[in-house]
Amino acid sequence: MGAGKVAGSTLRILQTIKNKKINIIYIYPDTSLANPAELKRNKVVFNVLQQFTRSGLLNRMYLFSNKEIINTIGDQPINMLYKMINKQIANSIETLEWLKTQKPVFGSQHESKEISRICTVSVGNFENNDEKMLFLLDNVSESCYNYSVSKNQLEKNKDLLKIIKEKIENDDKNNISSSFVVYTSEHNQSFFYSLKFTHYIQEN
Repeated sequence: MGAGKVAGSTLRILQTIKNKKINIIYIYPDTSLANPAELKRNKVVFNVLQQFTRSGLLNRMYLFSNKEIINTIGDQPINMLYKMINKQIANSIETLEWLKTQKPVFGSQHESKEISRICTVSVGNFENNDEKMLFLLDNVSESCYNYSVSKNQLEKNKDLLKIIKEKIENDDKNNISSSFVVYTSEHNQSFFYSLKFTHYIQEN
């Protein structure tokens, strides 16, 4: 998390593992809850790591926003706030990584461009085909929709492909290169995660 004191050690730590393929999860603080020192730390670390990522020194930088995550999961008790935020982040990354190990029933995994190293995750549902970004990423250039669909939906929902195509077509109108992949879920609830990519530096 950029506002934390430990963030100041990031560059020193990266120096010792620079030969590795490095992905970073960056948690952007709610600036209305941060003090001046935290805001300053966040500004420096946020910009430096983006430059490193864009140049290729880092493989990928996943951006998450505390504020946008709360907008997605709803208000939480103070003593549970960061636990629930971290849980949402962990669930998002874990699910996307797990889906990569599964055999899709339709579509294929997205291969992002070499320069598209900065990204975020959005969470979506099937009821209104809506999604909420966990960081408001500017200048999205690529998107990949990962659908986890219950067996019941796969067998009976005739509108599923139309719903997916609507997302792809809307992105195309906004000059966003999109793809999708569909997996079978053992759960009754269907959902999707979308990875949004850009090669533009994000402002504070």
